[in-house]
Amino acid sequence: MRKWQKEALEEIRQKYLDEKEEIENDGKAFEFYLEACVGAGKSRLMSIQAREMMREDFWSDLGINVVVVVAPNTSILGWLPGKNSPGRGILGEFTSRDIQIADNARFSERGGLYSNYRHFRNAGFEAIGMTYQKLSIGSDIIKTLSYWKEDGARIAVFLDEMHHVPENTGTAWSKAVEQLYRISSSFIALSGTWFRSDRIKIAFIGEKKPDYSYDYA
Repeated sequence: MRKWQKEALEEIRQKYLDEKEEIENDGKAFEFYLEACVGAGKSRLMSIQAREMMREDFWSDLGINVVVVVAPNTSILGWLPGKNSPGRGILGEFTSRDIQIADNARFSERGGLYSNYRHFRNAGFEAIGMTYQKLSIGSDIIKTLSYWKEDGARIAVFLDEMHHVPENTGTAWSKAVEQLYRISSSFIALSGTWFRSDRIKIAFIGEKKPDYSYDYA
């Protein structure tokens, strides 16, 4: 693990400690916003944090039992390990941490079987990885996750390269992420840049400064 990743994980823990009482009293999601340059290792950080949230006593009061990871494209999302190839990208990082993650195709093809989050967990899965495009066009994904929340699921959301999602523009990506935020118990957004070239603010970030920032300097 790189030095910055250790520092970021500690910052995430500290922010949770600082806000824990408010989170429990108000029922709001725990939020953390992180900026780290391209190639720094954000996918690895997400996989480590997801594992800690589901398996370490420190996070037990938050009760995370399902993780949703969203990335801008399939190249960053990567693929699951196969018979003749290792996993790659976010999906590869998660499986390397012994987190059983379903890609969107595998999640969708089982449809009704996963209408209850316990069915998903009993099938051996703990997490779902998908692109923003799949999330935005797959209305059944949001509906399913909403049902899961009503049934007791505590969902941790990780959004990679969040700058791809503009604020308050009414785009499909913006609407989908807003819906995802509403059903989350933890909402962690990461990006390699804290601004967009078109000057439109980034969803959920707006004028906020990152909770943790890392570059090569």
